[in-house]
Amino acid sequence: LSSKISNMSLRDSPGFSRRSDYDVDPYSPVIVEDLLQGNNEWRNIQDIIRLTFKALSDVVKSQGEAVHELEKQVAGKASKADLNSAISIKANISDVSRTVAEVAATVENKPSMGEIQHILEEKISRSDVQFMLNQKASVDEVRNMMESKVGRHEVFAEIDSLKNRIDDN
Repeated sequence: LSSKISNMSLRDSPGFSRRSDYDVDPYSPVIVEDLLQGNNEWRNIQDIIRLTFKALSDVVKSQGEAVHELEKQVAGKASKADLNSAISIKANISDVSRTVAEVAATVENKPSMGEIQHILEEKISRSDVQFMLNQKASVDEVRNMMESKVGRHEVFAEIDSLKNRIDDN
């Protein structure tokens, strides 16, 4: 279609106002715009042809936009090399099986609910600890007991004096 349009003698027609646009780009959308608006030598074109060109132009524009969107999406996708490297890093079945076995072993080694309840029953209560602390000897009592006891050096002195008496006799 565009080759037919570019080969037409539009450039040579006397009523052609945008000759420089066609000389620069033979695929310029200006030709289609002139056709759709009925400008210049396109006035005598039948409506059905004009509507066909308009429909074709709309389809080409929408397909161009769709292609542009697909190009954007493809640019954001991973390449085959990236995909292969990611797949090579993933866990294999043996790694997953080993991890599942480790988790199962960990679960097996945990105490059961009954064992936990038994441990909690054997645990000493706060009131028991308080009672036992109240029953212990106070610091003052221990100090008095220590003062009432005979000191070690006094015992050795007494033993030495007894030895001396025995030796004297």
